[in-house]
Amino acid sequence: MNNGGLYRYNGETYSYLWLESPGLEFSDNCFNEHGVAVAGNGCPTKEDDIEIVSKRGDIVDGGVGYMLPQLIAMLAKTAKEGVLVAAKIIEQFGYTGTGRTLTIADANEAWIMSIVRGKHYIANRVPDDKVVVVPNTHIINQEIHLNDPSKTIYSKGLIEYAIARGWHNKNEQFNFTKAYSSNANAETLRNKYGVDSRQWYVQSLISGKTAEYPPKTALPFAVKPKQKVNVKWVMGLLRSHLENIPQLTNFTDGNPHRYEADIDHCLIRMACNIATQESSIFQLRSNYPVEFGCLAWRALSVPCLSVYTPWYCGIKEVPARHHVDIARDKHYNPPNEIFKDENMAFWSFYNLAWYADRLSKEQQEHIKQTFAKIEDQQFNKQQVMEDMFSTLYNSNKKLCLEMITQYSEERSAVAELVAMQLLKDN
Repeated sequence: MNNGGLYRYNGETYSYLWLESPGLEFSDNCFNEHGVAVAGNGCPTKEDDIEIVSKRGDIVDGGVGYMLPQLIAMLAKTAKEGVLVAAKIIEQFGYTGTGRTLTIADANEAWIMSIVRGKHYIANRVPDDKVVVVPNTHIINQEIHLNDPSKTIYSKGLIEYAIARGWHNKNEQFNFTKAYSSNANAETLRNKYGVDSRQWYVQSLISGKTAEYPPKTALPFAVKPKQKVNVKWVMGLLRSHLENIPQLTNFTDGNPHRYEADIDHCLIRMACNIATQESSIFQLRSNYPVEFGCLAWRALSVPCLSVYTPWYCGIKEVPARHHVDIARDKHYNPPNEIFKDENMAFWSFYNLAWYADRLSKEQQEHIKQTFAKIEDQQFNKQQVMEDMFSTLYNSNKKLCLEMITQYSEERSAVAELVAMQLLKDN
């Protein structure tokens, strides 16, 4: 492990919630006090290995890696400011990972930022009336605005470098994904048809258009949704398994999480994956104070076999069963005990999901319906609670934040108790 460079900053830094996945070094999400959410997807590129990139000077003082989302959360009050913070740090130190896409969002806008190992990057603003799907591959294509920094921000020499490496023809319109993305595995849908199965299928669910198989055209950067986007609908998208695509759903014993192929090199991958450790949905709104206008809905395991609970931006502390103190320098080598500590809430949901994955469809349906009732109760109660928060916020902000914290803790505790009971009953 390289400890990375030292970034000096003299201004104010902001508090944030770090949603860490131990053992998955770059797979963390962050959510700060201003309602700026940062989520990352590993997206390999064609760039050289770290030794070569370092030798030519595009990684300096060890570079920046998994800390980048945290630095954005510490320093940015808006999504665009987050892009600019990331750009400045990448330009100074260089990025160490093979490639990454960051989704940086606030209540007013969202940006997709694709990063290459070294000092190259591009960020595209998501159109206000459209939705993007990032499936561990770069998605910024030719739908960019190179002369409009309100829509596209990119590193100096991005296109010239791609031309020099033979990745882009200067006589063609620049397509970041085509130029910089690594070659797909031989047996993937992307290699055969030029699309990723998750982006292709979920975009069809969003737009309401039939997902033709095999895919015939390249995918757009973003699509217009068939309906107004809400949290419950997004939950359904994240729980999808390529339903209604019979050519791709040759599941073992009818289980959508199992099929006759290696999960990392198979023809298909689905939005809902048995390997998921956490699924988060950030609901960011400007019609309330940020403390309860912005929240994360978190499911601590496989989306279709788990339950989403609300974590409001204004919580003053993290529930004990969801938090463990680990020094940041242990991120790459976390103590083994955190993977065995049954006092952590994660294990209740993880154990249930993996056990339930081997149960009959009827037993799984019971678990899903039980969790669906909890989510429905939360949705029904959300407006009532937020009206209470709003009234109290104006008269006693301290008490309001205590109530927000208590409510978030309560919902997490209820969900965990239900998960433990379901595991016991089955």
